[in-house]
Amino acid sequence: MNSQDKDFIDNFFTFLEPYHTSGVRFLAVIVCYLLLFCLGSFLSPIIIKQCLAVLPFSIEILQISPLEVFFNYLKIGFFFSLFATLPIFVYQFGKLKIEKDVFEQRINLLYVSLIVALIILISAFLTYKFFFPWQIIFLYGINLDVAYFSSSLTSMVAQFIFTLLICVMTLSLPLLRNLIKKSLLFNYATLIKNRKSVMIYCGILALLIVSPLELFAIGLIFLILFFWYKILVNFARKRD
Repeated sequence: MNSQDKDFIDNFFTFLEPYHTSGVRFLAVIVCYLLLFCLGSFLSPIIIKQCLAVLPFSIEILQISPLEVFFNYLKIGFFFSLFATLPIFVYQFGKLKIEKDVFEQRINLLYVSLIVALIILISAFLTYKFFFPWQIIFLYGINLDVAYFSSSLTSMVAQFIFTLLICVMTLSLPLLRNLIKKSLLFNYATLIKNRKSVMIYCGILALLIVSPLELFAIGLIFLILFFWYKILVNFARKRD
């Protein structure tokens, strides 16, 4: 091996050093995620009972099959670990985007991670105490004189997770606007470049929340509306 090849290999491994360290940190986050996933799945029956206990009336949960119960436990475990590890993941991902020697950027990144954790805690409290009961009262409140209501387990779990996700996204809007403005984690060009990947990930996330039949119905309505929108665009372009 000549000296040029040796220098190339040494420089290559030197280039990979920070990414190797980051990979170890991300591996720790993944291990933490898997442990919390198991914990969330194990605590799913308790979580479901506590969410139903805050309702002003009783709901009879219908379970079609044991597999429905099992998949809903996995769904709760997935989102439980997702929200629990999200602040840690934001911090580790942000460290790849900032300069290591700039102490101010590291402090700002720590603040961002703490704000994300605070947003998730506030969203979980608001969803549990207010938004989820109000939604159930509105959706099932047509017959408040009836003592018991019936609902499938999948519908109740999907309703709570969807409400929590919307609450987190709404409270995160000011933070995301500030991050985009300062380009701390990402910038406009990155968002445009990865828009297809974001759409795919959003579709997978939606599939985890709602049932496939509901997702198909929503997608069909979206395609119809988008089709008519394209027709109106073509008509307006020809007119102009």
